Amino acid sequence: MTRYGLPTLYLLVVFVGGLGTGVFGDRVYQKRVVDTPAVRLPPEQWKKRHMKDLQERLNLTADQSARISTVLDETHAEMIGLMAKSQPEMERIQKEQYDKVNAILSPAQSAEYAKFHAEREKRRMQNRPPQ
Repeated sequence: MTRYGLPTLYLLVVFVGGLGTGVFGDRVYQKRVVDTPAVRLPPEQWKKRHMKDLQERLNLTADQSARISTVLDETHAEMIGLMAKSQPEMERIQKEQYDKVNAILSPAQSAEYAKFHAEREKRRMQNRPPQ
């Protein structure tokens, strides 16, 4: 090799190794970020964090904070009421979907679908935020 050939080869190996490490590291990081489910806070913790953010960002007075807190409480109560009213209709629609899908399946698939549905419902109930 020439006088500059060996150092150039070392630099090329280091560069390619760094490039590969960077690409691989980015892929791993992106996968973890995308695969991490969003954590839903309980309503009181969410409100506390939201109020803190508003106070810091908007420099609210004590009176403004109290009034905004009341608005958030009223809105939350309305949303809970709306969800309670719509729950039976949503359950009816979900049951219709389940029945329609189940009608398409073979008996073996239907049994597996029932297990799948039960597991999914269990996970949904475990991940449900407290009200």
